[in-house]
Amino acid sequence: MRKLIKKILRESDDMEWIRDITPYIPFEDATIGETYRVEFKNWTRFEEMLDMCGEYGEGDANTDYIAYVNVHDKSELRCEDIYCEVCDYWVGKELCLGINFLNSDKESTLTLWVSRDLIQLYAI
Repeated sequence: MRKLIKKILRESDDMEWIRDITPYIPFEDATIGETYRVEFKNWTRFEEMLDMCGEYGEGDANTDYIAYVNVHDKSELRCEDIYCEVCDYWVGKELCLGINFLNSDKESTLTLWVSRDLIQLYAI
């Protein structure tokens, strides 16, 4: 019985769930000049921002060609600075990142300022 209990304890791992979580990089920890894998947290709002800022026509933007980002700047900005029009997603200033969006070949496709509600950064 003792051998069976030891075997069960060796095989069970209460921390297994941690291996399944991909750690993200908080905006505060993003490093200027560093490249990260990117996932969109709010694609609809991202398209809205592109439309408000006149970056794309409707339906022209596509996450399929955006795989990475390179951080070129960090600054505290107002919502209007990001969305190019009056907006109410946040009040006052919030940390934003100047981002070069890159395709899977790490070629630049778009350069914008973004807020933490739009994208999530991950280490490569």
